[in-house]
Amino acid sequence: PPPSPPPPSPPPSPPPSPPPVPPPSPPPPSPPPPSPPPPAPPPSPQSPCLPPPEEPPRYPVTIGDALQSLGLTALHAALVQTRTIGDLSLEGPYTLFAPTNAAFEAASLAPSDISSAQIFAHVSNKEISSASVSSGVVKYAFSATYGAPFKFTVEDSGIIAANNATVLVADIPASNGVIHIIDAVLSSCKPLSEVAAENGLTAYLSAIEANPSFLDLISEAGPPKTLFVPTNDAFAAVPGLADLDQDLLLEKHTVGNKLKYQNLLITADTRINTLADEFLTVDGRTGDVLVTPTVAGGPSTVITAELAPFAGHYLEDVGLFTCADVIHVVDKVFALDAQVPPPSPPPP
Repeated sequence: PPPSPPPPSPPPSPPPSPPPVPPPSPPPPSPPPPSPPPPAPPPSPQSPCLPPPEEPPRYPVTIGDALQSLGLTALHAALVQTRTIGDLSLEGPYTLFAPTNAAFEAASLAPSDISSAQIFAHVSNKEISSASVSSGVVKYAFSATYGAPFKFTVEDSGIIAANNATVLVADIPASNGVIHIIDAVLSSCKPLSEVAAENGLTAYLSAIEANPSFLDLISEAGPPKTLFVPTNDAFAAVPGLADLDQDLLLEKHTVGNKLKYQNLLITADTRINTLADEFLTVDGRTGDVLVTPTVAGGPSTVITAELAPFAGHYLEDVGLFTCADVIHVVDKVFALDAQVPPPSPPPP
């Protein structure tokens, strides 16, 4: 039989349809703009005696010009009437311990009662901030150019007292230094005659009052001076005291530079010239400061060191006396060279 016809081919399958393309996604919404930072809190007022920030902002004005804006009107008036406000407007740096108006009232002081010397008892020629003093109850003697050394009581929070005053607000910056507001008016140094009278050194007081040329000498411009002041008993032990050259004797007890007690303690038979152009020999090796020669023989001992700052030499550029001179009280009167017997000849 004839072969069977081949089966018909199946119809071709239609091509697969492409997968549907999803519509493009809409772009994500842009994030909301960042919220503005919260406003900075207003700066809190400077707390008393807190140390300043590392770089405190400076007032655009000097110490002299900042006082009125700080409400220290009595001190500002005192600076104006003593003509010292210009000094505190110089380059500096300075530190001003500024009494409040209440401090002037408590001391019964009007601005017209204040002298330039008393103004400068509140001023140091160094910038003294709370950060520059150590903690603990200690005394710091930062030399003031025109006033007595400042003695501080300090704690971890900073300066809390200066001399006899409490620091109310510390570390107020100015363009030429720093201001500390205090609650009392500081005392200035005193004339030499007043220091001698207050400490019972009446024999020495009589000697300087009878010899005004000596006071003129120690008031001359120059470095701070050191006075060795004998006690009344020491003067009484000198026979024929009235017959001695009083000016020369006072000059023999005066050195033309500042000799602090701690420096005298490390001397060893050190020769020191005096205003009389005669030498003293100072020795501190025994733990006491011994000075020779003396009228009574043997060494004189310093029995009271650095008694008090007093108004000594005169500064012509600012027109006032400084308080940087030093007094040491001694128990014997120093001998003039003419009173010292010559050394005995060596034995044959």
